[in-house]
Amino acid sequence: MDENKIITEALDSLIPDNQQKDDIWQRIEACTDVYDLDKTARTEVTAKKSSKKSRSGSMAARIIAVAAAFVLVFGSLAWFSSTTEELPPSLSGYVYAAESRATDMTANEVLVFTGDPAAHKDLDVYAPAIYYLDSDMLIFGNGTGLVIYDLADSRVEGLVDMQAICSGYYNTDTIRTHVLVQDDRLIVYNTKSNGGNLTENAGDDSENTEEAPEPWGYYHVFDLSKTTNDAALMDCIESGDDKDKIQGFIEAGSAYEHEHLLDAFDNMAYMQSDEMDDIVGYGIGSYSENAFVSGTDENVLSKNVLVCRSKDAHAYELCTETDRKGAEPVFTQLNLGITDAMRDEVSELNTLPEYKYNGDDPAIGAICEYLAKEYSQENYTAGKRVAIPAPTIYRQEQVSGELLVFGYFWTDTYCKNGNTLISVSGGALPGCFHLVKDGDTYKIASIDAAEDGERYEESIKKMTEGFPGLYEMYFAGDSIDEKVRKEAINDYVLSNGLGIDYYKDYGWDPVALN
Repeated sequence: MDENKIITEALDSLIPDNQQKDDIWQRIEACTDVYDLDKTARTEVTAKKSSKKSRSGSMAARIIAVAAAFVLVFGSLAWFSSTTEELPPSLSGYVYAAESRATDMTANEVLVFTGDPAAHKDLDVYAPAIYYLDSDMLIFGNGTGLVIYDLADSRVEGLVDMQAICSGYYNTDTIRTHVLVQDDRLIVYNTKSNGGNLTENAGDDSENTEEAPEPWGYYHVFDLSKTTNDAALMDCIESGDDKDKIQGFIEAGSAYEHEHLLDAFDNMAYMQSDEMDDIVGYGIGSYSENAFVSGTDENVLSKNVLVCRSKDAHAYELCTETDRKGAEPVFTQLNLGITDAMRDEVSELNTLPEYKYNGDDPAIGAICEYLAKEYSQENYTAGKRVAIPAPTIYRQEQVSGELLVFGYFWTDTYCKNGNTLISVSGGALPGCFHLVKDGDTYKIASIDAAEDGERYEESIKKMTEGFPGLYEMYFAGDSIDEKVRKEAINDYVLSNGLGIDYYKDYGWDPVALN
């Protein structure tokens, strides 16, 4: 296909007027001149700008993606009509941010995954964080979204899709999303560090091993004076990757977090009470990891967290504890307007197909299908989770009509959250599978699994007897092979046509798929 037609089709879907079309073309031509693109590279670009599976490595593809992202995210073609000769922010080193914005998440998905404890329990250990609180407004959220809640009218006033602005870095290692409120501005920005102590809590004198965080990606600004007045997604009014500007947000945000955030368990007496134990109960309930401090010394300091009671898995309450002597915590029920119909809709949108092996090794295929089935029996519930095996194979040996496959057989279960597969649980079976030929496939005859505890070493020794070098492999490392895991997840995503760009373990940064 001619590259002019490719770009025209991509831009036509943005519905610019004629003047804006001319301006966009001039920008694209200027960019292609700057990067000296050859015609061959440009003609490889597909016109499917909404597809997250097909990503061309050429700069031409990135330019088209940037054109789409600016309009889709900012709701405006103003940049293309401006007179500045600077390249757009997305071409200055943070192209990944523009390419990651099309999550296709609905407002209901953002609200349910953020505000419904039952839907959220697979995504995080703690209840969502509180980022702002005064007498009128509560802002809370997680790696899925932010909820702007009107306390006076008990209703949701607006939502922010955090993944759509590449700012879903919550319970991560080196990259962290920050939320700062200044007057009527809600500011979201990211920092990258060495993975040390990420939280600078007020009153926390523990040593901070983190290097100074650096700006990472884009910042986004939302106008809180112009909320949607319903549970709809808000558009940002300003965005960019100016490092100096983000550095200013980092400085202001550090002071903001130091003033307002405290570790909840260490600083709220109620968190350590028997009553709180009953509320949380058996890991079903939850509370925010950090307490948000509001008020002043003259206006009664309060510490606030979100709480989900184990007996009511579909509701969050705002728990407020003051320093007034003898004062009991106050609980305010949040009315987020989430209905069973909305939950059903979100569940349907995030249904995951069962795992099927698509590789070319029938023996490994038989093992993977077995592992997926075994883990699914424990963790797979009506398509909400999928088990994806990622075995590390040490050796295959033919013995007495059987194929022996030695290895460390890992399997993780995942749930879907927007453009990310979240690891819910996982485990490994170090051992040996005995397989027999069955036509063009294999059947599992038996499994030698390593025993636990002090019998582990002896069972490995017995299992590998007669096969030099195998015993040592089981002790060379027992962690999952991330390359194998990534390939397995990527194959699952592509073979099922899923709009998944990342997978994530709790406490670690998301890992981008191919």
